[in-house]
Amino acid sequence: MKASLLKNIRHPESEKRTGKINYKIVTFIVCLFMSVFLWLMNTLSKKYTEAIDFRVQYQHLPQDKKLYPSSESVSVKVTSSGFGIVAYTLGLKEPLLNIDASQFRHRDNRYIYLLNGKTHIEKIEEQLSDQIKVIDITPDTLFLNTTQTQD
Repeated sequence: MKASLLKNIRHPESEKRTGKINYKIVTFIVCLFMSVFLWLMNTLSKKYTEAIDFRVQYQHLPQDKKLYPSSESVSVKVTSSGFGIVAYTLGLKEPLLNIDASQFRHRDNRYIYLLNGKTHIEKIEEQLSDQIKVIDITPDTLFLNTTQTQD
């Protein structure tokens, strides 16, 4: 009798019917969100190597010629913390590279731009976050053709 009286004092039946909050469930949900948040922060703080597709935007194209780019996008293999990479994968930062067409070399009917040289990789890294280091670029050469090619 004594145990049931204490039970009714702590959790009377009227409180269960009126929709009182069950604090054990709220505590569990808060702890679950905190653990997921801490796990996510720990995971994103590690270094990752990932390939990100960047759209290429050509600048300073010659006005006297009609030029057709060989590629509208490049795949850049980068190494960074998860925070730097997740910004591009979630769309928080636009994956866009600006390439100066005035630096292309002219040969035959093509303008050629090598992306794999050390100076060119440094120019690309300047456009990205300070945390991101470029490892490789595919394709490693961009062409601007004076005639349209059929793919």
